[in-house]
Parts: sequence; structure tokens; C-alpha cells
Amino acid sequence: MIEQASVKPLEEMGIPKLTAEQIEELCRIADRAAREYILSKVPSHRIADLNVTVETEGVKPITVNVDVEITLSPLMKSYDVEKMAKEAIKEAFLSIETYLRGLAGHRLGTCLCPTNSARSIFDVGKTKS
Repeated sequence: MIEQASVKPLEEMGIPKLTAEQIEELCRIADRAAREYILSKVPSHRIADLNVTVETEGVKPITVNVDVEITLSPLMKSYDVEKMAKEAIKEAFLSIETYLRGLAGHRLGTCLCPTNSARSIFDVGKTKS
């Protein structure tokens, strides 16, 4: 499943061209947010495998791909893994939004949360369960 996030072009939001260090930090923040979300829902000893991949392309505009793969213990049959992965991706993009707002130095008034809008510069990668 591929979801997209709608956002104004970086120039309109007041965000400067991102440096390599800022892009690395953006990826670390998104990865951490997705992992923390999953771990807030499932005890770590019940997670058989958790892979979070955050990749970027370009600088301005930047395309961010987030992929979350979760395999739970067979004891966790009642959990909706796909929904949990989607929510983890949303958390990753909320953390990206917060980071970008900090870089811009003011409130942007936009949401990077996944939507079905055609005005997209952020792509969220496939969610696997």
C-alpha cells in the first residue's frame, strides 16, 4: 500500500535547502518515531521482526520513503499489523513535520500526514506486515 503526504513546496513553507546532516537527522527522527510507536503498542518480546527504512531522494523538493515491516509473535494474532504499520508511518511523518517546523523557525500551518492528495512531495513507501 502506498500513501502520499500533501505539503506545500519547501520554498512556500520557509524551509531552506536541507543539508546532508539535516537529511540524516530527519531520517533518524522518523525512524525513531516509527519504532517508538510500535513499541508503545506491542511489548518488544512479542515482536519477532521490526524493520523501519527511511530513505530520501533530492533536496528541494525532498522525497521521503518510509517502509515499516512488522512480524509479531504467533501469540499476537489479535493485533492488526497493517494498521499498526500505517500508524507508525503517520507518526514518522508527524515527527518529520515537527523537525521541519523547527528548521523553518515558525509554524507552517501544513500537515505532512499521509493523505490521498495529488499535491504531494513526500511519498510513503510500501507498508508490509
